Amino acid sequence: MLSAPWRGLALRAVAKRIPSAVPKTSRTLLNRNLNKVPNTSTFRYSSTAGNATREIKRESQQWLKLFSSAQNFCVLKVGGAILTEHLDELCRSLLFLYELGLYPVIVHGAGPQLNRLLEEAGVEPQFSEGIRITDAKTLGVARKLFREENLKLTDKLDQLGVATRSLSGVFMADYLDKEKWGYVGKVSKVNAAAIS
Repeated sequence: MLSAPWRGLALRAVAKRIPSAVPKTSRTLLNRNLNKVPNTSTFRYSSTAGNATREIKRESQQWLKLFSSAQNFCVLKVGGAILTEHLDELCRSLLFLYELGLYPVIVHGAGPQLNRLLEEAGVEPQFSEGIRITDAKTLGVARKLFREENLKLTDKLDQLGVATRSLSGVFMADYLDKEKWGYVGKVSKVNAAAIS
């Protein structure tokens, strides 16, 4: 069972695309109902609680129908710290979405892990204007690390029975400023065909 914050996160991810399709008053009602999701760590399933759960489920059905018609209904960006500190909760939330018939595209980071690996290798991470300066050595370490972090996430999801697929060749990029930041790129094109 999902803890309340993650279940709320999963349901709120569903709500992110509602603005273009639903009047503001309906969005407000949905957001209020999402905040009613019980905290499962202290929640006792009484008949009153069962009624509240059924009400939330019934009200959510119309939104689920809207989003389950799309193969990939949203993109979720997951920071590297989440992969390190909250992988189990994240995967249970993604399992929840999967069981509802919702299939998000996950884009993840690994910044804290990269900083740690670089420090262990004797390379001090350098930043300019909040952007990591990426030389060839840093890029090599980052590529290896991101593959490992991706494998860790997909393996955990596979253990839970969530069908996963790692993607490559989705983002095309141009150098942001090679002299200033090295191998840092700015996405110039998204290959949506690689996602479907």
